[in-house]
Amino acid sequence: MLFNSYEFIFLFLPIVLLGFFTLSLFKNCVLSIAWLVAASLFFYGYWNTKYLLLIVGSIVFNYFLGNLINKEIKNSKPDFCENRLAATANNQTNVFCSQP
Repeated sequence: MLFNSYEFIFLFLPIVLLGFFTLSLFKNCVLSIAWLVAASLFFYGYWNTKYLLLIVGSIVFNYFLGNLINKEIKNSKPDFCENRLAATANNQTNVFCSQP
């Protein structure tokens, strides 16, 4: 199934949108997101199931890597380089935005 195919435009997309907006009426974001994830996995697995395994592996790897990065950012203290970068960005903004 391609994005410009008739089965995507007239069958898959309306079903996904209808399901998403119907679940959104219940004010439950988790169900709406789960619906979109399931539809996305169906879409990618429809063409070739080997790619479904690849995208699920990529999702899991990126999820755990993102959590690891987030934990490191929360536990670290700002160092000289981060402070210097912020000061440089602030100075450049002042140069470009200042009135003559």
